[in-house]
Amino acid sequence: MSLRVIGMALGKKIAPSREERVRRGIEILEKAGRLRAEIRRKIGGDFPDSAEVIREIREERDADG
Repeated sequence: MSLRVIGMALGKKIAPSREERVRRGIEILEKAGRLRAEIRRKIGGDFPDSAEVIREIREERDADG
């Protein structure tokens, strides 16, 4: 019996194994990819270039003040 199983039986919190962490990380990345694809579909394409968005905001701010 592994120490992990013994720890779980005793109600002790055991850090996840490397394999579990890797599997969970992959699941998170896949979920993020699906979310990005869903957002792209909703906005009709890629995200706007952040540098261009920042430039526009600065220009609007400077024009007001």
